[in-house]
Amino acid sequence: MRGIHAKTSRPLVSMTSAGIACAVLAVAQVGSSTALALPLPLNEADATAKWETVVIPSLPVTDAAFAQQYAIVPLNPTLNLALSTGTALSSEALGGPLVRGFSEISGVAPNTHGGGDLAATSHARMITQYEVTGTGPVDLDIDVHIDGDLAGGNYFTDALGNVTSGVVFAALLHTEGGTTSLFMGDALLDVAATTSLSMLTTGGDWMPSNFTSFNPGDFNNQGRRIDITDQNENAAILNPGDKFAIELRLDTSVYAAGAFETAARSDFDSTGAISVSTDAPGGGFSQIAVPEPSTMATLLLGSLGGAIFWCRRYFDAMSSRAP
Repeated sequence: MRGIHAKTSRPLVSMTSAGIACAVLAVAQVGSSTALALPLPLNEADATAKWETVVIPSLPVTDAAFAQQYAIVPLNPTLNLALSTGTALSSEALGGPLVRGFSEISGVAPNTHGGGDLAATSHARMITQYEVTGTGPVDLDIDVHIDGDLAGGNYFTDALGNVTSGVVFAALLHTEGGTTSLFMGDALLDVAATTSLSMLTTGGDWMPSNFTSFNPGDFNNQGRRIDITDQNENAAILNPGDKFAIELRLDTSVYAAGAFETAARSDFDSTGAISVSTDAPGGGFSQIAVPEPSTMATLLLGSLGGAIFWCRRYFDAMSSRAP
């Protein structure tokens, strides 16, 4: 059953969660690198996958309608692998702007490589600009859909932290008056051999009660699922001709210390799908086209690397928790 969170908008504030700090710092860095009041439209995605020292990194890509990259490390002919995909989509035909993230790892016996750490991360970021239409003040209502699974399997030890599955999500509203947080949350599932010893930790706007337990039915033997629509009523009051931007950021991460009878998955396929509406008679919003990739890359040069850096630091720190 999909849950609904209804709330009024609130100013962007500092939070203690490392995942939330990652999103806030990255947003601040991008904003400080341009002289524009509103961030430019943007599609960005990248992915990494590794087994011990074998790493396949990818660079952020920008495209007018689509941004996606894959990274995979096949470890042997069995099921040892690390896979990650990040996607940012702006097509209205697909239900509006959204970000997607998927990371998965698995290591099974016999492991001919003798063990070793497995990890995968995905990053997706989208900024969409709109212009207000109508004849008078227009109230802006924004619904943000959040849908995804955290799962893991750990068959050789009861210790927490050997297998983790994590996600960080942020939705921000940018207007000429400043930045408002629509939703910011992070979650981390530490998977042990038994369900009673596993632990789900959440931060920001997420609470453990937002997640339900489920049995994935495959090599991942435990799971936590979230499916909610976060309602932001009267997120802003704007006038015809005003412009605003909605920024979505999604990062997934999975990690296992030792590629033997372990698995983890972070699957957030349609998180960040948004809809904008108003109660003002005759009011509306028109999405502004994304600039050509070459123009956008020139304007944003120097800002994207810093944003990725902060999120990578968060996931590196999360992975280091495992013994």
